[in-house]
Amino acid sequence: MSIVTSLTASAMAWYCGEARERARHARAESERSRRGLPHRIEFFHEAGEPHSELMRVALARIRARHEVEIIEHPVGPPADWATSEPALRSDWARIDAERLAQRAGLTLSLPAAPEGGAPRASDADLAAGAARRSRLGHFLSGVAWYGNDWYASMDRLHFLDNRLTRLGTRRAADQTPAPWREPPFDAGVPLRERHAPSTSALGERKEPTTGTQSAAPGVKLHFYLSFRSPYTAVAAPRVVDLARRYGAQLELRYLLPMVMRKLPVPRQKALAFVRDAAREARYHGIPFGRIADPVGRPVERGYALIPWARAEGRGTDYVLAFLDGVWARGIDAGSDRGLRQIVERAGLSWALGRKELSNPGWRTEAASNARELSSLGLWGVPCFRVGDQVTWGQDRLWFVEEALLDAASRASPSGGSALR
Repeated sequence: MSIVTSLTASAMAWYCGEARERARHARAESERSRRGLPHRIEFFHEAGEPHSELMRVALARIRARHEVEIIEHPVGPPADWATSEPALRSDWARIDAERLAQRAGLTLSLPAAPEGGAPRASDADLAAGAARRSRLGHFLSGVAWYGNDWYASMDRLHFLDNRLTRLGTRRAADQTPAPWREPPFDAGVPLRERHAPSTSALGERKEPTTGTQSAAPGVKLHFYLSFRSPYTAVAAPRVVDLARRYGAQLELRYLLPMVMRKLPVPRQKALAFVRDAAREARYHGIPFGRIADPVGRPVERGYALIPWARAEGRGTDYVLAFLDGVWARGIDAGSDRGLRQIVERAGLSWALGRKELSNPGWRTEAASNARELSSLGLWGVPCFRVGDQVTWGQDRLWFVEEALLDAASRASPSGGSALR
């Protein structure tokens, strides 16, 4: 590992590490207390946008549970540079938000069309909201800011709820249910808690499942991934564990990173996602933070070895080793020394593997995977498919698990469905 790679990895580990997060929180609380301010959440709301509307409903539950003040800033759609495939994003947001609302037992009211029927703030108010959000360092709608940290979706509100509870804001007589539902299946339980009784974020006791579950014979779990995606790195150990426990056949469907497919990924967006992914990794007990960005040549070299590793029966081991290497260990996969470490950690021979680096066959497979993902109405990773059930995001493995249970139930004599 070069000095530059090592220093960069160390800097990234500090940037997205827990110690820095705690320091940010402590500074914010010290300043709030010194100035005698209330516990104030700032919410950036885009009228009619599904996830934004769902976040608004969920934050109302937070306000009912805690002595907090919520300031709502109206904002418009994200700028073109901040999003990819806006038409696909709009369609998917509606599907995903409705699933989340149903799962959490929340009522989500949306206009018939994304642009129809939603009240519009003045241009001045929208500009002011966007400016405030930009000063704080974000670019999307439906996000909440509290005490030097972002909570970018309803899936992150358990972090905010826990933080507020530690600060003593919980209303003494409150019986308001949490604005999220505890995962009914193991996919939402951190791997470190998988095989022992645990306590959830809200204090409820959870009894995890052990052993291998039953799935329909031959069921396939398609895992659309990118070696440059921090969320792929957070998802991979968990989806591999999920496939193993349900006896599903894991299909590795790798795609070029969005930036290598000419889709915009500005630095601000990349860094925000890395910080968020780091918090998710800590929650799930997955090593993360010493990062050696694999964009470009490292990704291409890494992908070139997937078909060979798969043929050797080590495809999954290799993918896990690569992701762990570049996202947790700061290994430079663009160098022979670094890639050799990854290959050998996967139980493969570097002498054989290096001969496959010039094999261009992976490009055809990666392009085919990208076309298939697009045909499903999606464009980013990680995504997952079981039969015709599709979802996107490392925080949607509960849906994947339900799809696997559904496949198993349809193969059983009763033929029931676990999907809801």
